Amino acid sequence: MENNKLLSLLGFAQKAGKLATGDETCELYLKRKKVKLIFLASDAAENTSEKWKRAGQNHNVPVYVIGDRESLSSAIGKVNRTVLAVLDSGFAKQMEKLMRESGIEKGEEPGGDEFVKGKNL
Repeated sequence: MENNKLLSLLGFAQKAGKLATGDETCELYLKRKKVKLIFLASDAAENTSEKWKRAGQNHNVPVYVIGDRESLSSAIGKVNRTVLAVLDSGFAKQMEKLMRESGIEKGEEPGGDEFVKGKNL
């Protein structure tokens, strides 16, 4: 199943040091133009979701809303993480491929902001 593969790949990226986690750390890497993909937990606070969707749009980085904070945190061996940033283009390409295979695609938020929405993992 592609969802399990995606979660495993997130774990590998974490172990390889190619994943930033948490709001402040992800923001730092985004400002340094190192972020290739952003993942948001579906149960992230509304302000957090809006902030990262806007940041992704401003920096031309895809934002995917997938899973919940528990499944994302568990996949990377951390607790209570709602924002993950992929820092490696190789990992990012593989993750995007898996998401396409899983049917995760771009959508429109009611406010008109384009983002990528995913299925709950």
